Amino acid sequence: MGANGSLPAGWPTTIPVIEGTVEFGVCNAAAGRWVITVTSSVSDPLGTARTQLEGAGFTTDTSVSAGGTGVVTLSDATYSVFLASNATGIVYTVTTLGP
Repeated sequence: MGANGSLPAGWPTTIPVIEGTVEFGVCNAAAGRWVITVTSSVSDPLGTARTQLEGAGFTTDTSVSAGGTGVVTLSDATYSVFLASNATGIVYTVTTLGP
């Protein structure tokens, strides 16, 4: 588990994280899975995270938002990233894709 304020062990370096505070982080390195919760003061946490991931080579697979909350699923050849957000923060769920 990541300590308050830090990413969990083994967090993939190819996955950028929005500016803010990591409130919670956990990993199952053997299964290739990570989850973090980040609180942030950026005006659009979901849009910012999506833009960063697309800039890192990820493609948006699904996107739904309404009333200040939303979810986006992105992927590249190695990882799937599920984002769930509200006005004050975001949850990243990262899964390593199978061979």
